[in-house]
Amino acid sequence: MSWWKRLANKARAVFGSTHPAGGDGCDHSSINLRQGTAEFEWFVARGELETTRDLRHGAGHLANLLTYDPGQSEWVELLERYLAEAGPDPEALIPRGKKLYYGTEALRAYIWRKVGRLAEAVDLLVQVTSAKPDARYLEAWALGWLELRGAVEFLPEELGHRLFATVLNRFPETRLNPLPRLREVKRWAALSERFAAAHPPAGVAVMLRAGLLRKAGRFDDAAAVVRAAIDRAPDWHSATALGLILREKGDVPGAEEAFRLALRLDPADVSARLEAGDMHLDRRQYGPALNWYEDALGKAPNHPWAYPSALFCRWKVTGEDRPLRELGEMARKGNDRANGLCHREFWAGLPEPADATANMLRQFRQTILDDPAKAPRGEARMALTCLESPSNYLAVRLEMAALGHDLRLTVAAARVPRPDPRQPLGEVKYPLWAYDGTDASPGLPPPAGDIAARIAELAAAPFDDDENWAAASRAAGEFGPGRVGEVLACMVHPPPVPPGSTALTWLPRVQLAAAQVAAQVDGGWDGSVRKDALLSVLHGPRDWATEAAIRVLARVGRAEEAFAPDVHEAFQQLADAHPDAGHWGWRRTLFSCWPALPHLFPEERKALEKTLRDIEARDKENGS
Repeated sequence: MSWWKRLANKARAVFGSTHPAGGDGCDHSSINLRQGTAEFEWFVARGELETTRDLRHGAGHLANLLTYDPGQSEWVELLERYLAEAGPDPEALIPRGKKLYYGTEALRAYIWRKVGRLAEAVDLLVQVTSAKPDARYLEAWALGWLELRGAVEFLPEELGHRLFATVLNRFPETRLNPLPRLREVKRWAALSERFAAAHPPAGVAVMLRAGLLRKAGRFDDAAAVVRAAIDRAPDWHSATALGLILREKGDVPGAEEAFRLALRLDPADVSARLEAGDMHLDRRQYGPALNWYEDALGKAPNHPWAYPSALFCRWKVTGEDRPLRELGEMARKGNDRANGLCHREFWAGLPEPADATANMLRQFRQTILDDPAKAPRGEARMALTCLESPSNYLAVRLEMAALGHDLRLTVAAARVPRPDPRQPLGEVKYPLWAYDGTDASPGLPPPAGDIAARIAELAAAPFDDDENWAAASRAAGEFGPGRVGEVLACMVHPPPVPPGSTALTWLPRVQLAAAQVAAQVDGGWDGSVRKDALLSVLHGPRDWATEAAIRVLARVGRAEEAFAPDVHEAFQQLADAHPDAGHWGWRRTLFSCWPALPHLFPEERKALEKTLRDIEARDKENGS
């Protein structure tokens, strides 16, 4: 555990989950809404204020509502109305019992700040966040409070250190931060600079400041802070911090030199060795990574991070099976690092399509590569028993263009399944495909060159769901909601297949990258551009692109729980339209992603998982 995690974990209270507003004798059986959703909590909280006037009961539901998104303006406005109605003692709305709940304690912090108890309010939100790390109160409330003139400078020094330690632990590195989160950590970094000016930092405080600057992408500023500390009094903390900064900046030799300095200052340390090993492994420099991990194992034999990492690198360097078998055994026994390495190597990424046409394309490609003179040329006809996704034929054109081979595929489908996959499931704003009988053509005009080039750049990056998502958010910020139609157009007008790839790998990556950008061009849900865009892909003609929409919508539902019921309904509509014949890979993807939505009842999740098992069994039986 890092030093800042130890500091951040100094909470003085333990908070339960949401306030049991529905479990204190109140009856909501007459409300025709799913309990445990933002929609339900909003309905009850607003109703209590406007009708029955049971403000204490309503405040419990309001506290639950704000756990979903404490920055939602309409919900904060409702909170202000409650406080206005509560009279001179608003805290009476949420009496403190023996058990504390993070939702009501956050509400208490909000009240304390309104009556001038800023330091106590921030302290309480730090405790709430320690109990509920994914809670958004610090960003939604405390960040704005502390940005006011003189506010952050007013905090006691010890509280400021705990606050910034907690904040530092909440954000990933810059390359993994989606644009809205990156903007937030930049604001926190600016606050840490103000706090440092009022409380000249020393020791741990220097590292907190440098860490926030690093995660804000201000690498040179962070390095300057740490180098000044090293010049004053070099120690392991500052040298390791410099290594992390230079690693994230991309200065591998400089980072390695800093980690070596840390080890000269503390020769027994293992963590600097691990950081250096991870740096090389992430860059697929397996030989140097192995050297660092083996050095760590010399200090800590069987270290739970170093040992599986060394096995992985040894397998990559030597190609021997034994390290890989041992790594797999460690993963089965529950070692998180081994499991993560196996997942990254073997299970992460997009599966290639398995339609009949896609399988035929693989054969064509191999024949062309093996003996171009014997490969078919001109127009080839293929008879299908059932209509397939139109991206199959797009992939054929992409592949032949990449190979420089003249082969044009004409497909005749004997049957169109029901429900008809060519028909949208309602009105969609951005139809990807237009049909003339069974012949599909792009339903959107080609995108401009800058959009196509940016989507190609995103699709060509190594597959890492979090890093890809963060990169897509930056593209979304560049293009804005007004160009989302062009982003989606890349799904049906994809950029050329790059060298070393194939159309069956490339096209799904392009479609996913476009969906990830479309999902982040704006926020909210009802009335948002991203909702129109993603539902156009999900509910338009069924295709490989449908899978991209499923993956992205599932991520939105997991990350923004208030919208999970809407995603659930969209998934249900798609599931109900499953064609009665043919291969449709999106169905397996749907039932793989759907159970991860956070609002589901246990029996619902079990039913979805059973459907997935049935699909997998049928696919195995059919050899796909």
